[in-house]
Amino acid sequence: MIGKWLEALGEDGPVYGEGTVAHFGDPKGENAAARDERVISPLPDTAVVRASGEDALSFLHGQLSNDVQGLAAGRWQLDAYCTPKGRTLALLELWRDGDDLLVKLPATLAEATLKRLRMFVLRSKVQFEALDWIAFGLAGPGAAEALAGAALPVPEGDRGAAAAGGLWVLARPGPGERFELTGPTGAVAAAWAGLREAGARPVGSGRWAWLDIRAGWPRLHPGTTELWVPQMINLDLIDGIHFKKGCYPGQEIVARTKYLGKLKQRMLPAHADTEDIPPPGTKLHAASMGAQAAGQVVEAQAAPEGGCDLLAVLRLSVKEEALHLGAPDGPAVKLAAPPYPVPELAGGEE
Repeated sequence: MIGKWLEALGEDGPVYGEGTVAHFGDPKGENAAARDERVISPLPDTAVVRASGEDALSFLHGQLSNDVQGLAAGRWQLDAYCTPKGRTLALLELWRDGDDLLVKLPATLAEATLKRLRMFVLRSKVQFEALDWIAFGLAGPGAAEALAGAALPVPEGDRGAAAAGGLWVLARPGPGERFELTGPTGAVAAAWAGLREAGARPVGSGRWAWLDIRAGWPRLHPGTTELWVPQMINLDLIDGIHFKKGCYPGQEIVARTKYLGKLKQRMLPAHADTEDIPPPGTKLHAASMGAQAAGQVVEAQAAPEGGCDLLAVLRLSVKEEALHLGAPDGPAVKLAAPPYPVPELAGGEE
């Protein structure tokens, strides 16, 4: 996927690292730019799959956590793909392209996810085709105006999806204006160039991940699949679960988590006093739990003010305790205010 970006980025000279675009020569400046300016960010860990056939909607409706059959044109939705035990294997984003569905997911999870989906196709008339597409993100003040000025489609409303010339634009959750653009390399390269001419500053892929952290938006990685039921990563709070749609793998566990008892773990934002970015799955510790983990990192990225910002699934019983990253005596971790209401923090229950 990185190789395709060599063509798309044109004269912009990125620094690559471990399958991602690390930065464009000014890491610290880019950290602040993602917070304050209009930026564009390559998303090399993005795969898009086309689901086609007369049973495509009904098949995915029966496999995923959201109401696929009710998905309207011009909208996209978040879905969890779960094991029968209700543990999340992958997070997918779906939208309609005529009679087909387009499915966006992390490239690192795409092969395993497609292999598992195809195992259950049986006699259903549905085909999956991995598309040779790339993606990038646009965020910051005047992002929608910049799209329009570059003659690019502007989606309507939250989670809108709009297309033109083979390029799709998806409106992302805030704060602020955010969009993802995906399509064939030529269309994406032209869009990148147009937005650069409009003054958008290129930043590394980690800056887009940081914006997702700020939005309270979870990511799964190969090392964190099958760890959490969807509610632990807040999918019920960001419209990733439809509780009345009927059966899908793990549905009984997901429903039981909602209706029978209080949720004991939630994904919460936090800040850690360390410049070493912890990988997904890194443990959090609290004194009352000794050597046992009190939580795990979902995603972490460098913070503009120093240290790192992160999302972590945490046992709610320790939320008032001093927390440490990686070891009981590791860097201090301080919880931050979530970007959307979390009922357990207000004393409510699921």
